Amino acid sequence: GDPAAFGQVETGRCSEKPSALYFGYGYCVQDPGALKVPLNGHHNATRYAGFEFANGLSLVIATTTAPDALFNKPAEGAFGFRCSQPTTFTFVPGRKSAFDCALRYRRHVATPPPAGFAAKAGKFCVDTWNGTFAQHENLIRRCADEFGLRDDLLFYVHCWQRHGFDRHLPDVYPPSPTFGTADELKRACATAHARGWSFGVHLNVIDVYTNSPWFAWSKICHDAKGRPIKAWINPPYKEQSYKLLPKYGPASITRQTASMLCDDFCPDTVFIDVTGSTAASSATCRDSTGRLHPLVENTAANQRMFDRARTMLEGTSERPPFVSSEAPCDQMAGHLDGGDCQWMFLSHEKDVYRWMTVGGTGMITKTPWFPLVWHDRMSLHGAGYSARFEGARGEDCHGIDSDDYISCEIMNGHSLMADCYNRDAYNAEAGILVPIDEPRCLRQIVRKYWLAQHIIREIAATTVRNVSFDHGDPRRVKVEWSTGMTVFVNRGVRDWPVETGDAERGTVVLPQYGFLAFNPSTRRFAAIHRRHGRVVEESSFTENGQTVRYANPCGAVDTRVRRLPVAPRAITVRNGDAFRTQVEWELLKGQTLPGGRFRVSLWLLDPRFREYSPSNAALRVATADVALDRPTEFTFAWPEAAADKPRAVHVAVCPVGADADDAAARLKLLGTSAFYRRYRLGTLAPDGAYAPFVCPDANLWERLFPPPSPVDFGWIQTDTALRLVTAPGKTDIRQNLP
Repeated sequence: GDPAAFGQVETGRCSEKPSALYFGYGYCVQDPGALKVPLNGHHNATRYAGFEFANGLSLVIATTTAPDALFNKPAEGAFGFRCSQPTTFTFVPGRKSAFDCALRYRRHVATPPPAGFAAKAGKFCVDTWNGTFAQHENLIRRCADEFGLRDDLLFYVHCWQRHGFDRHLPDVYPPSPTFGTADELKRACATAHARGWSFGVHLNVIDVYTNSPWFAWSKICHDAKGRPIKAWINPPYKEQSYKLLPKYGPASITRQTASMLCDDFCPDTVFIDVTGSTAASSATCRDSTGRLHPLVENTAANQRMFDRARTMLEGTSERPPFVSSEAPCDQMAGHLDGGDCQWMFLSHEKDVYRWMTVGGTGMITKTPWFPLVWHDRMSLHGAGYSARFEGARGEDCHGIDSDDYISCEIMNGHSLMADCYNRDAYNAEAGILVPIDEPRCLRQIVRKYWLAQHIIREIAATTVRNVSFDHGDPRRVKVEWSTGMTVFVNRGVRDWPVETGDAERGTVVLPQYGFLAFNPSTRRFAAIHRRHGRVVEESSFTENGQTVRYANPCGAVDTRVRRLPVAPRAITVRNGDAFRTQVEWELLKGQTLPGGRFRVSLWLLDPRFREYSPSNAALRVATADVALDRPTEFTFAWPEAAADKPRAVHVAVCPVGADADDAAARLKLLGTSAFYRRYRLGTLAPDGAYAPFVCPDANLWERLFPPPSPVDFGWIQTDTALRLVTAPGKTDIRQNLP
């Protein structure tokens, strides 16, 4: 169990260097350079990785114990896994693809699904981080009663704990009065259960705070020098937590769950923060006496903790219980029923929320890797918290509501996820109540549900039969499921005409981030595709003698109020001690230039600015009330608080008379947004060196706006989203959707 005694074992020098690498939830790296990726759900969620070679061979390498790292060392001609615990290496070579090797590797994986998997599989997750319990109840009621969203749904409340989010852990109950009373929380839960929804709350066993009466230094992980291991620090309160020894995880979850159940609060699921992601490395898991707790022991303790939580929930409601966690690793399979997939953005370049980078210059894209082995044994939902998935690419075209995001969910067969989150993590951590944006939340939940929930329901607990690429391009993915469902996803920029071979569907043109899911036997269909040049959404399925059709010409109905159809471009130059910025406003083709005047503000940001960043990391250097029919010019001095380091230049726009510092008042523009609706212009250094930023998403902007005229879907013409229910001998039911 001691790494120093066991040593390390890894795959050695090989005759061939990989031309492609596959790992985690679904990263594909072509011509990979040097890399070292630890096993955790935010970096690499799988103990198996795929390698392809220029000579046509492929290889999957797998381990039974969580490895220390997945590595590639091109200079040494070595790649694979490094382990410092007893393990078994499995090698599956092939002459087809790495996906074929992974499917053959699956035959050797005997781990059964855990007890709660069937209850978790396919559940649409509504993930809420803001709002009161009364607002949550109302949102559930409206989704179910007004728009028919019953069954197949899951509602998680993350900010609710007694002392606020991530404070005084593990003391969580009764709930914080900031968000409502215990009775209001129970009513939200009862409302969900009465409508067939699951309902759960956020718990945490890894972080323990010294101000909890349960805290003891003997329960905390220590390093080899006897120092306690720090965990999360709550940013607003600067309260430091410490990492709990995994052996005490079952006791912690028992304490938290029992405190809820004794007051007759009976959720049928809990979300346990982070534990599903961590490999619980033995290097930082010594107790206060210096005894080392090896990784295999820690893994087993975490597995028992998940099982304990599920067991305690049994019988508390009429619904079978299940347990989720953040960014699950496959080493928790057989005990953890599922969780949210944190499919971080992987790049060669560092930026905000890019938690790992990969050497080399080869293309990086996303492909369905995790579901090849685990889809029928661990149920993942979503593709990550919005900011993490975006990776500094902006919420408008890459956030949780985007086609980019949903195409990843569909490609991997994940349960769908929508969030009730106002993108202000600082307020969430501080326990400051921010009402949920109910119109936006309702619109996105209803939209995703009627677009694709019937697809996810069909494949929720099934297996992948085959994965292939169109003409070898990993951005054009075809996934065949054991039910007969076939999914096509286009992650490339160029349109992809897909021949369905079906007389009714014919050829379906997929734009970037478009998808087609179709089963010719069940006739279940869903797509984001082009119709007459316009990117639209539509779906159809038949159940219980009724045919349900969904059509959405895209573009939020409130876009013209909240978004200006202009993209800012800017050049900044230095003249002595002053800097001069000229912002030009490019109007989107087919849109009308907004009249009147607006309050435009210019900002300098720390390049690593996050929603947790202190307020002085974002500096407003100039403000002007102007019309947008001509360039806007600013002159400013380099602020002392910015130090002598390069800063990101951003612009924000709000109505005249609004407070330029009020993020809620700002309007959306076109481009790459940072947090709080500031749009990226470039990078400026104190010496005047300026690098303009060019947003790569101009081809996606049209779909952010409603169509100028109704779109012909073949069975209906509409310029708004709707659902149509038909049945023989009955009157058609049409419902306009939010």
